[in-house]
Amino acid sequence: MAVSAYYKLYESLRARIVDGELQPGTKLDGLRTIASENGVSVITVSTAVDLLSREGYLDKIDRKGIYVTEPGSKKEVQDVAILVPLIVGGSDNDWGIQSVLPAIQNQLTKSHKRFSLHTFLESMEPARYLPAERLAAYNPDGLLVMAAYDYNYIAALAALRIPSVAYDVNAYPFGIDSAFIDNVWAAAELTRCLIEAGHSKIAYVGGPLPVGDRCSAFFDPAALERAEGYRISMKLHLPKEAVHLFHSDKRRSSEDMRLDELKETFPECTAIVSESPLDLKEAGLEDLDQAFFISKNQFNKKLKDKKAVVAVCDFKQLAVAATDLLIDRLKDPFSPVKRVVLEPEIKSNLTTIK
Repeated sequence: MAVSAYYKLYESLRARIVDGELQPGTKLDGLRTIASENGVSVITVSTAVDLLSREGYLDKIDRKGIYVTEPGSKKEVQDVAILVPLIVGGSDNDWGIQSVLPAIQNQLTKSHKRFSLHTFLESMEPARYLPAERLAAYNPDGLLVMAAYDYNYIAALAALRIPSVAYDVNAYPFGIDSAFIDNVWAAAELTRCLIEAGHSKIAYVGGPLPVGDRCSAFFDPAALERAEGYRISMKLHLPKEAVHLFHSDKRRSSEDMRLDELKETFPECTAIVSESPLDLKEAGLEDLDQAFFISKNQFNKKLKDKKAVVAVCDFKQLAVAATDLLIDRLKDPFSPVKRVVLEPEIKSNLTTIK
């Protein structure tokens, strides 16, 4: 996609505002409607709207809509951009954004400043332009990077001199398709420890839990070789029969195991790995006497005698920590890019599981 596509739309909307065709207070159509009317993508429209908002022509009011302001008016607002991985089939309503946006907004509000929050999508497709071009033109006051697939790319963003914080918000224990990141290492190491502790049947529970080919890195040596390029620090070959995969997301394919199957098979499982307490509550497993919850700070608990309910990643907590760091960075824009991840803590604590 050419950069000129969004700039043409930007100029067109700006001209309509300046010429008075779009009066102050006018609510624009949704991004998808504008995209359809102009024959462009939603990302293109989002970019044009971001630029117009930055210049004071438009005002994005959370999810209530996009409104025309006084042309060229100055707003005492600090702009913060969020760079989100564009998950295959995802959109600006993707679960990753929806899950962390309230937590980020709350932290920004606590800083006693007004913030304008904008979302950018990072594309895995080479044919699409990288959002670095958009960020360079948009030049936000601060940038949060959510689980970018290539951390070298995050380093490149630092050259834009935008106060940046990168953090892993990826709750997929197995990564997204071929985009393996540190969470894969953590989940693999956790599974190894569970097996060593005597667990022979392990269930993975969670709405967005990938299954099928997306879990192939656990069982396929060739997939592990491919994952090496994404900084996987260990290769782990697990017996396929040792791991049972379940999740409760009805949006997945018919081949995926459902919640009722999980309830039927649960007595056979000796350990459960879950992404969040909400997934366990949905599965009706949070009150089991033989289960206990292990938070990210409790990996040193014994797993031998009980069924283990384990949270791999609390990404809302990471979002809060990362946002706090970003607020600090706005005061010191030229410090190095900071990265907030759960992975180092998992590495240091999993060795205590016996």
